[in-house]
Amino acid sequence: MEEPPGVAIACYTPMPADAFGTGYLAPTHALHLYEYDATLRLCGRELALRRGTLSFTPAGEESRYRVPRAGRHWCVHFAAEEGAGDDRGRLDLPLVWDAGDLAADARSRFERLVALAADRPARGAGALLERSLRVAALELVLWFARESSVAGPPDRRRVAEGVGVHPAVARLVAIVQRDLHRPLRAASLAAEVGMSQNHLARLFREVHGCTIPAWILRRRIELATLLLATTDLPVKAIGHRVGLPDPQHFNKQCRRLTGTSPSAIRRRGGAAAASDRG
Repeated sequence: MEEPPGVAIACYTPMPADAFGTGYLAPTHALHLYEYDATLRLCGRELALRRGTLSFTPAGEESRYRVPRAGRHWCVHFAAEEGAGDDRGRLDLPLVWDAGDLAADARSRFERLVALAADRPARGAGALLERSLRVAALELVLWFARESSVAGPPDRRRVAEGVGVHPAVARLVAIVQRDLHRPLRAASLAAEVGMSQNHLARLFREVHGCTIPAWILRRRIELATLLLATTDLPVKAIGHRVGLPDPQHFNKQCRRLTGTSPSAIRRRGGAAAASDRG
């Protein structure tokens, strides 16, 4: 994506019991997070859904559901930039993915989008609010693409290979992903998940192969790199968004982990976008 996607709808909505009777067809792409069991008919396939499953519906594809018992789901409809083509192919999104231990993380991302969308009537369609919605949608889409891929980060490969993840570690990951913009201390995180700091540190290293602070910093720089390359948010604003508000510290850590400065990443991203546009 050259630009963050425009958000048409973001909501937490009821789903009535159905037996493939209602067809849903939209000109936008859609992501859903389900809190009920159902069967989704999409792209000529019937796909099983359960609590914690995410689905991706490409623009222009009809979806139908068999829902034995009414429930609720989270929903975000987003439009790719004009001329972008099929985002599913570009981002390699599966039609259905069971988030498993990352379901809480997924929910927090949908919640954030829904909360931002709820501010639209109160604040009007202000440029800053719309930009925040677009960036939050981009983060969700790319998080989905990354985490649903078995070839993704090492911690997800371990989960895919069947290595168990302690609930406290999964909870910590969800908290960090949700609150990456604020200061995060290992001691306070341990208290929040209800475990001693030393015990949590040992469990975390077993799964992720590094310390909690090192992993948090990598996540901050990973998100910063994404935002620098794909948005026009000011570098200082990106630093605040990823929890690195001090410009010197942000620059130092970015250079240490990526080998280059935030401004260089921004220039490189802009050049790549210009090249893609031909």
